[in-house]
Amino acid sequence: MKKIGLNIKWEILCLKPSKIWLALPIQTPEQKILHFNISEKPIKKIDKPLYSYIYLKTSNKQKIYANLKLHLKKISKYKEINEGNFLEDDKLLQIGKIKPLALELKTPQNFYEWIVKNIKFPEDLSKYLKDLNWAENALDVLKNKRGECLGKSLLFVSLCRAVGIPARIVSGYFIKNGSISLLNAKFDKDSLELHQWAEFFDGNFWIPVDCSLAQEEMKDYFGKFHEYRIIISKDINIKLIEDNFIPFLQIGEIKPKDLNNSNILVSIEIKNGKSRH
Repeated sequence: MKKIGLNIKWEILCLKPSKIWLALPIQTPEQKILHFNISEKPIKKIDKPLYSYIYLKTSNKQKIYANLKLHLKKISKYKEINEGNFLEDDKLLQIGKIKPLALELKTPQNFYEWIVKNIKFPEDLSKYLKDLNWAENALDVLKNKRGECLGKSLLFVSLCRAVGIPARIVSGYFIKNGSISLLNAKFDKDSLELHQWAEFFDGNFWIPVDCSLAQEEMKDYFGKFHEYRIIISKDINIKLIEDNFIPFLQIGEIKPKDLNNSNILVSIEIKNGKSRH
């Protein structure tokens, strides 16, 4: 299978002294991490099967640079030693209240097709941009018949788990340069394209599913993806250092005083290297 080499460069600007964390790509069947370095020594680096991040303390108006090299393949079904390796989060998934629909639809293929047909993209994205780690729960997505990529994926995962099928969220980036900020965040041509999708275990393989892109591009995203993506974490309800819990991993401050006064700006440069076979 064809794979590409990527160089990723982070430039993190902190406007005031802070404790921050930065999610890193993880080792998966689709991607292999070759090298990583950072300009400031982290207080700690956490490596788990489903997520990896560094924890740092920053000073006033400090810039931090990080670089990573990896090989990337297109995402497809894969095997994992511990197929039950997923986390629980009733608050976001609302499994009990989702179960009647799950019993009616019965299969992951039906869940996928129903979400693509019935759950529209939100008209107002302002609430999604105030906190890059905010997530609405699956029941709200179902009731409102609206959800962005994470919302649709949460609903898919909830439907799967409601009928006993292991499933989880996957968070990542599209291969595009851009910037993200927790302060006055907005989408434009220079925004980093963060994305979430889902995967479920069929008894032999983990199968990737993207309900959101299937709706937007009118292509089949059940079990096969049409583009390269960088995976930064799998599943939700992740426990950080100092007992912080967040729905999924991107970047943030440890215990910020006020989210509206968050001070982290992150630019990411992604360069495509040579293709390999």
